[in-house]
Amino acid sequence: MDPTQPSRRMHLIERPRIERRLALRFEHRVTTMIAPAGAGKTSAIALAIENNRLDPRGRDLYVPLSTAIEDPVDLHTAVLRQAGSEPVGGETLDRLRRSLVDLVWAAAPDELAVTLDDAHLLGSAAVGELAWLTAELPSNGHLVLLSRHEVAVPLARLRAHRNVLAIDDAELDLDDDELTELRAARQTLDDGADDIELPRHAATADLRLAAGSSASADFLHEEVLTGIDADRLGALRRLAVLDDDFDDDFVELFTDHRFGADELLRGLPLVERRTDGTYRLHALLRDALARDHPAADRRKAASLAADLRYERGLHVAAIRLHLVANDEIGAREVARGFINSPTVSQTSPAIAEVTRLVEQIDRDGPLLEILRVARRHNGLEPAMVDDMRAAAASARRHGDAELEALALHRAFQAQFADLDGDAVEGEHLDRLVELAEVVPFARGALAHVRSQLAQHVGDVDTAMRELADYELLGPAGHIVSMSQRLIDLGHPERVGEGLTPSQLADLPEGYEVFVAYAMWLRGEESPEFAHEFVEAMLVEMEARGVREGVIAMLSVATSIALAAGDDAAARRRSELANSLIGPSEDRGSEVFGDIAAASVAAVVESDERAAEMLAASVATTRSPVWPSRAQLLALPLAYALQPGFRPTLDRMRVGRSLTIALDAGRALVALRDGDATLAARLPWSKMNVLRVHVLPHHLVELACAAIHEGTDAATDALAAIPNLDRNLGRVVAEGRSVASEQAAELLGQRRPEAPHTVELRLLGPVTLMRNGVEVVDADWVRRVRVRELLALLAERRRLTRHELLGAMWGDHDDDHKADTNLRTTMSRLQRVLEPERGSNEPYFLRSVGDLVTLHGDVATDVDEFERLIGEARRADDAGTPARALDRYRAALDLYRGDYVHGFDVGWAVLTRTRLRALAVNAMCRVGELVAARGEPEEAARWAQRALDADELSERAAMLFVAALGASGDRAAAARSVGLMTQRFADHGIDIGRDAHRVFDRWR
Repeated sequence: MDPTQPSRRMHLIERPRIERRLALRFEHRVTTMIAPAGAGKTSAIALAIENNRLDPRGRDLYVPLSTAIEDPVDLHTAVLRQAGSEPVGGETLDRLRRSLVDLVWAAAPDELAVTLDDAHLLGSAAVGELAWLTAELPSNGHLVLLSRHEVAVPLARLRAHRNVLAIDDAELDLDDDELTELRAARQTLDDGADDIELPRHAATADLRLAAGSSASADFLHEEVLTGIDADRLGALRRLAVLDDDFDDDFVELFTDHRFGADELLRGLPLVERRTDGTYRLHALLRDALARDHPAADRRKAASLAADLRYERGLHVAAIRLHLVANDEIGAREVARGFINSPTVSQTSPAIAEVTRLVEQIDRDGPLLEILRVARRHNGLEPAMVDDMRAAAASARRHGDAELEALALHRAFQAQFADLDGDAVEGEHLDRLVELAEVVPFARGALAHVRSQLAQHVGDVDTAMRELADYELLGPAGHIVSMSQRLIDLGHPERVGEGLTPSQLADLPEGYEVFVAYAMWLRGEESPEFAHEFVEAMLVEMEARGVREGVIAMLSVATSIALAAGDDAAARRRSELANSLIGPSEDRGSEVFGDIAAASVAAVVESDERAAEMLAASVATTRSPVWPSRAQLLALPLAYALQPGFRPTLDRMRVGRSLTIALDAGRALVALRDGDATLAARLPWSKMNVLRVHVLPHHLVELACAAIHEGTDAATDALAAIPNLDRNLGRVVAEGRSVASEQAAELLGQRRPEAPHTVELRLLGPVTLMRNGVEVVDADWVRRVRVRELLALLAERRRLTRHELLGAMWGDHDDDHKADTNLRTTMSRLQRVLEPERGSNEPYFLRSVGDLVTLHGDVATDVDEFERLIGEARRADDAGTPARALDRYRAALDLYRGDYVHGFDVGWAVLTRTRLRALAVNAMCRVGELVAARGEPEEAARWAQRALDADELSERAAMLFVAALGASGDRAAAARSVGLMTQRFADHGIDIGRDAHRVFDRWR
C-alpha cells in the first residue's frame, strides 16, 4: 500500500463534483472537510489523490491520525514518517520543523498538500502547531484537515484573503446522481437494490445496499448481519474489539482455526483489504458488531486478542485491549513486560503511548514512574541514572521488588553505557545483591553488573562466566544482552552463529542489531555488500527513536563506507552521528562518534590528524585494560596511532577476527619501525576480515610490505582494495618504509610534481589560468587553434593524432600540411602550459606514439560545474533544499556563458547543448526554490536568466509567468503569457499540459 494515500475500498464510486472541489486544495493554503463519521471524507480524499496522480496538479502526502496526538513533536514525527523521512529519536521541535519545511520546500515548484485525516484527534498543543504551519510552511505547502468537528486553527486572516477552502457535511451528502451510481454499483451484489430507500449519508447508504432497507440511520445494527450463521457472527463480534490491522494468521488463532480472514470477512462492507495482506474493520462496522454483544463476551474477546497481540510483541495494542476488557491487572502486566524488554526494542512513540495508557489506570506508582523516566530520557543516557534510582526507591516503598530490580538494572546499564565502572560500587549494588536472593530477574541484573565490572578490571574469564545467569533477564533480555556482551568481550564469532544477513529481519527486535554488528566484525560479508545492506538497517534503527542506537549504527556504517571506498558517504554518516551527540549523551555514544570521525580523518586527511582526535577519546574511556565497544571498530587504527593504548590491547585475549585486527595493528607499527615480517604473516587469504578492520590506505601499506617480502597472496589481495591508485600514491608520498618503494614500483614510477597549477575555463570565452593568474602569452591570445586544441583535449583527455586531425583539420586537403599544423600547434601549446620547462619531460601535455594525453591536473570549470550540480541534485533528492540552493548558486557562478563560446566547431555542439541544459535547469531550480521561499521577484530574475540562455525553455517560461503573478503584477504575467505562447507557436512547439495550466491561470 502506498503510504501517501488512503486505501480505496471496493465500493467507492466516483464523485466528480467533490473531486473538482478538492482539486482546489493546491490553490488554497488550508482546506477543511468537516463532517461526521461515515460521511465519506476519507473516500473523497482517496479519489482526489488517485485522480491527481492521473492528472497531477501537485503532490499529496496523506497522514492518517489513528491515535490522539498532543505533543507537536509527535505531530511532526507522524508527518515526516509518512513521507518516508524517519526522524531520529529525541529530535527537538525546531529541528523537526526545519525538516518539514525542507520537505515541502524541496517539492517546489510542485505544490504539496499535507492531508491530516481525523484531525479531531489533535490536542490543543498540536492544534496550536497547525497555526505555525499555516504561517511558516513554504508557499507551495498546503494543509488539508479532515475532521469530525471544527479544529481550532486561527484561519480568519487566510479566509479574508480567500485562501481557505471549506467543505462541510451537506456538501458531502450523496446527490441523486451519486445515489444512482451507488445503487448501480451494488446492483451486481443485490438484485433488490432498486427497492431500497437510501439516505444521503454515504456510509449508511452503502450499508443499506449491502444489508437491506432495515439498516437504520445509526449506520448498522445486528439485523443488518442477519443471514450470517451464528458461529461466523460470533467470531465477527469478537473480532470487532480490534481497532487496528490484523492478518489471516491472527484470525485463525483468534477463532481457534475455525475461520480464515477471507472466509470470515467475505461480502462484508466497510472492510479495508490492503495489498500487504492485512485487514481493518471500519469503526461503523465495529460499532454494529458490538451492538447486542454481551459485555462479558466482549471482555473475553478483548482479553484473548490482548494475549495474541502480546505474543507478537505488540505491547501497545495488547494494553489497549486489556483496557477494553476492563483488565487493569493484565494491562499493567503487559506494561511491565514492555519496560522489561531490551531498550533497543523500545521505540520512543511506543514508550509515549504505553505511558499514556498506564496513566489511565495509575495516578502514580513505580510502574508509571519508570515509564516516565524512560520517556523523559532518550535511551540509556547518563542523566537517567539518578532518575532510575529514584524510581527504584519508589518501587521499594511500594514493596515491588521486581520493578525495583528493573529500575536498578536500567540505572547500572546507563552507567556502563557512559563507560563509568568506577561509580558502581555502593548501596545500590548492595541492594541489588539483596534482591537477587528473592527475585530471579535481579540475579540476572547482578550477573550483568558483575560481568561489566570484571571486564572493567581486565578479568575477562570472570566476565564470561557471569553470562550464565543472563537467562534470568527473560527470553528477549537474555538473547540481546548475551549478544551485546559477547561482542564487548571480543567474541563476535559466537553471536548469531550460522545466521545469514537475509535472516536478520526475522530476529527479535534489538537482537538483529548486535548480530549484524557481529557479522561485520567477523568479516562475514564484503564491505560492498554491507554498504548497501546497512542503509535499510539505519532506517529501521532511526524509526525506533533510540538515539544511542542510531549513533552506534551510524558509526558502524561509517567504517563500512570507508572499507567500501565511499569516503563521501562515510563523511556524511560520521557528521550525522556526531551531530546527534548532545551534552547529556553517554560517553559510549561519544566514543562511537570519536571513532567514526577519526577514521574518516585518517582516510581523507592524515594519520596525524586522526591521532590527535583519538587521543582525547582513548584517554577518557575510563577502563585502562579493555577497549570500549566502539573501539572494536578500529583496533588497528588505535594500535598504530596511540602508543599508550598498546599495553591494553596487547593484554586482550579475543576471538579470531579481532585477533587478526590486532595483528594488523602490530604489523603496521613494526613496519614503520623497519620490520616487514609481521605484514607478510597476516592472513592475506582472509581479505574480508582485513578490509573490515584495517583502513584502506593502511591495508595498501601492509600489502606492499608483504609483496616486498615475497608474499604472493598479498598481490591478489591488493586488487580488492578500493581507490587503489590513490592509496598507492599516498603510501609513496608518506615514504615511511619498504612499502613506499614497493608502492612506487607498482605505480610504474614516481610521478613528477606539477610545475604549477593550470586551470582552464571553458564556460564562456576560453580562458587559461596559471597559478591563478590569467595567461596573456601571445601564443595563447593570438592563436585560436592553440585555444581550440587545449579545449578539445580537456574534453576528451586522450586522443590519437588521427582523431585530432579529423576534429580540427578535417576539411584540409593536404594531410601532410595538416599534420605539420598539428605539430606546430602542439609545440605552441606546450610553451603556453609550461613556459619554463626547458629540457625537462613535459608534465601537462604528453605525446607518446600516436596518443596525445592531457594530464588530469589541468582543472576545468566544467568539471567543477558538473560536480556542484551533482551535489546540488543529491541535496535536492535528500530533501535538503537550503544545501541544494547553495550548491546550485555556486555552480551557476561558474557559468559565464555557453561552453567554449565563440568556437564554431562540431565536436563542441553536444557538450555545449548538454551543459546549457544543465545550467538552464539549475537556474529554473533556483527560481523555483526562492519562489517557494516567498521571493517571487528573485524567482523572476532567475527565470529571465534561464530564458536568456534558452528562450524555448518551457520550464523557465512557466516559472517567469508564475513569478510575475505571485509578485502581484497580474498584467505583466498576462502579457508574458501572450509573448511566450506566440514564441512557442512561431517555432512550431506544442507546449505541455503543465505549461497550459500555468498559462491559463494567468492569461
